[in-house]
Amino acid sequence: MPVTMPFATKAFALLLAVLLPFLPGVSLGADAIIKLKRDGQEWRLSSAHLLQRNDATEISVPADVAYRRDMRFRALPLRTLLLENGFVAQGTLNFLALDGYAAPIDAAQVLNEAGAQAWLAVEDPAQPWPTLSPEGATAGPFYLVWQQQPAGGVPQEHWPYQIAVIEQTLAPEQRYPMILPSLTLPKHNPAWQGFAVFKENCIACHKINGGGDGVLGPDLNVPHNPTEYFTEPFLKKLIRNPAQVRSWPGAKMPGFDAEAISDEELEALIAYLKAMRTQR
Repeated sequence: MPVTMPFATKAFALLLAVLLPFLPGVSLGADAIIKLKRDGQEWRLSSAHLLQRNDATEISVPADVAYRRDMRFRALPLRTLLLENGFVAQGTLNFLALDGYAAPIDAAQVLNEAGAQAWLAVEDPAQPWPTLSPEGATAGPFYLVWQQQPAGGVPQEHWPYQIAVIEQTLAPEQRYPMILPSLTLPKHNPAWQGFAVFKENCIACHKINGGGDGVLGPDLNVPHNPTEYFTEPFLKKLIRNPAQVRSWPGAKMPGFDAEAISDEELEALIAYLKAMRTQR
C-alpha cells in the first residue's frame, strides 16, 4: 500500500518551495542571492550575475582576516556596485550576515576612493572557498574584503562574511539612542571614547539595552553588565583573549590585541560599560 504524505506536511513543503527562492543567501540551485537596501527600495543580485560583471576580477588579499592566510578571490569593487544603485557616502552601511553578525561601517569608508578599497568577494559554486568550520561553511557566498593601504588599517570587524544584506541606514546611535552614554557626561569623559571603541569593535555582535543589530553575543547591559560579574583584570583578559578566561562549544568571540584595541582604548571601553550600568 503506498505511503501518502500527510496534508500538513504537503502544505509545509509547498510553502517552503514558494518561499525558498526569496530567502537571503539561500542557494537557488548553485546560485545565491544578496540584497541591497536603501530608502525603502530593495535589489536582489545573484552570485551568477555578479560573477559575470565586466568589473569582476581576481584579487589577492594578503593575510586575509577570515582565513588567516593569503587568499585569492573573484571580486568586484563594492563602491561601483553601490553607487550604481544610488547609495551615497553618508550615514552607515549595515552588513547583515547569515549567522546574525551585523557590521555597521561608515558609508564614506566604503564609497570614498581614498584609502583602503572595499571589494565584494563572490564565491563561485564551481570553485568553492575553503571551509571555516567543522560543519563545512565557507566565508561565502559573499564576503567583504579590503585591499588595505596601509596594511592592517581596516579592523577585523569590518570584514563580514556570509553576507545576506547590505543596507544604507542612519548611524547606530541615531537608530538606537539607548546605546549612548548619558548626555550629561562631559565630552572629555572616557566613557565617550569607550563608546566609540564599542561601536567600532563590539556592536557587530553585542547589543546594549537592546539597541543594535548583532545577535551573536549577549546584550552587554541587560539583564546585567559584565563589569558587575567580572573583575576588571578578568574582563580585560576576556577581551584580549577569551580562551584565557573561559571556553565553550561554539564560541566565536575573537581576541582583541593591543594593535586592535590599545590599552588606553581598553580602559575607555570599560569606563563606557561602567557608565551604562545606570542606564537601563
